[in-house]
Amino acid sequence: MAANQAQRKDFFIVGVDGAPEAIKAIAFKEGLYAATATQSPRGMTQKAVQVGNDILNGKKPSNLNILIPMQLVTRENASTAQG
Repeated sequence: MAANQAQRKDFFIVGVDGAPEAIKAIAFKEGLYAATATQSPRGMTQKAVQVGNDILNGKKPSNLNILIPMQLVTRENASTAQG
């Protein structure tokens, strides 16, 4: 909204969390919102429980940095993305 009020179109906006409002704004072809990265709270929780259970059973993670897959939502896939 601030960019529109300032009549600026010389940049684009990218966010995180894949909120439904963000996905709707990305789908708007004339908007500045270009992309958002979605996270999977369910996947993050499942992985945390798995790692915690493994630790309780004496198995340390092979890597301290555990990456959880995410999806980048852009105009090309906004119509099928779920926030």
